[in-house]
Amino acid sequence: MPYTIDYDLEADIIQVTVSDELDLPLLQNMAKSVAILMHETGCKRVLNDLRNATAAQLAIEIFNMPTTASDSGIDAQSQRALVVGDKASEFYFLETMFINRGHFIKTFADMRAATEWLIGDDVA
Repeated sequence: MPYTIDYDLEADIIQVTVSDELDLPLLQNMAKSVAILMHETGCKRVLNDLRNATAAQLAIEIFNMPTTASDSGIDAQSQRALVVGDKASEFYFLETMFINRGHFIKTFADMRAATEWLIGDDVA
């Protein structure tokens, strides 16, 4: 499977790990599952581990991802961290598109910083 989704009850974080190309069809399937889990748990914090993923190659797919996420039931104001490792430049356009559409999202190089941002009081 190109992704896994787990809920960490103790940290109250949904963790998504993607190990394939993050394209529109993958996001459509994944976002629906994440939205269901968010509804079931009441959790509004998502840690997306994209270190072993690649960004979609088509700009139009990336452009449409924020709408697809919202249409799948993901609240734009849920707090989402994207852990991209050393691939920040590969995911920059994706982050920008989500932010420009009002989503509360931020990229990180490592899991620790992303987790601290998600569970910390200072989310600026």
